[in-house]
Amino acid sequence: DVSLALDEPVRTSILNHFPVVVAEVVRESPAQWVVKLVVDGVDFLARITDKSRAGLDVKPGMELSAQVKSVALEKSPFFNMFFLC
Repeated sequence: DVSLALDEPVRTSILNHFPVVVAEVVRESPAQWVVKLVVDGVDFLARITDKSRAGLDVKPGMELSAQVKSVALEKSPFFNMFFLC
């Protein structure tokens, strides 16, 4: 799972968190959006609900904090990198 926050998280059980910039926001369905994020030149995706997108007012150029559960990482068999599942 990937969650997004306006502020750096504190007192959370999710230990993997880092600052990201929103590159693109695309509606996937009436209830969900896919958010393309960039961190240190690397792109990755997060899926959020319409309610969360509206509540955080997510739009390109925003700086957010992403939280990633370690169980959401999967080693790529093709590249020296991880997928966010």
